[in-house]
Amino acid sequence: MVSLTGDKQTALRLPDAELIEDRFETYRSTLAEKRVIVRNRLVETRHKVLRPADDSRYFKEGRRRLMAMLRRRLAGWFDSKGLLLTLTFDPKKIDLDEAWRKVGSLRRAFMNRVNLWRKRHGMPRALSFLSVLEEQPATGYPHIHMVFPGLSWLAPGRYLWDTWGIGGVDVQARWRGCNPVGYACKYILKMSGWSTLSMALCQMYRTRLYSVSHDYLAEPVRLPEWVFLTTTTNDKLEWMTDALIDHGGATVCLPGPAT
Repeated sequence: MVSLTGDKQTALRLPDAELIEDRFETYRSTLAEKRVIVRNRLVETRHKVLRPADDSRYFKEGRRRLMAMLRRRLAGWFDSKGLLLTLTFDPKKIDLDEAWRKVGSLRRAFMNRVNLWRKRHGMPRALSFLSVLEEQPATGYPHIHMVFPGLSWLAPGRYLWDTWGIGGVDVQARWRGCNPVGYACKYILKMSGWSTLSMALCQMYRTRLYSVSHDYLAEPVRLPEWVFLTTTTNDKLEWMTDALIDHGGATVCLPGPAT
């Protein structure tokens, strides 16, 4: 038993935890310095410099943009009745590495079995849901939080516990005031307090921070306004932009200060 990075309680660690954390910090540092130059599809002399870190969940601005996107996508689900479901992991039944590696597939398998039970008992599938992860502070394991807008009952409590089988299950019905958007954004904001190891495992296994069922109305697919031109780093950015301006009379829009 050793301490997690930061002000976390003691938790089981991986043998190579420090190596995983170091690789993640290198990844974050590299991403923070990376710049992408794009060209306007219609006006070829117009260019823009993007900072990929601004769209990453591992940075403050990236989480802000992620929440803004969810508010747009789920605009119709701000206040309704609904069901809140939390799935936790028991460290005695699954190790830390496996929990982060399989959290998505375990959640899908759980929902497939629950929906099969509902079908056998003459109920419709619980299609509409939003799922988001949270780090379990005492252990460093992921929590799975799910919200089902419009649903008042999922399945018997004992069945849910037995079906999950590797930790705890908590179910709460909300007859009004269920806000899937606020529910998801609350846990996305909490990511700023995650340990370095949890972020590193999330990044290493490409674990999705959130998942939205397909029946939610997605934004229409549009032809992108900007197309990729090249990548560079912050220390070479001035040279690259000067070359564009000198060579083709281009205009270049630079990003604001990093947050």
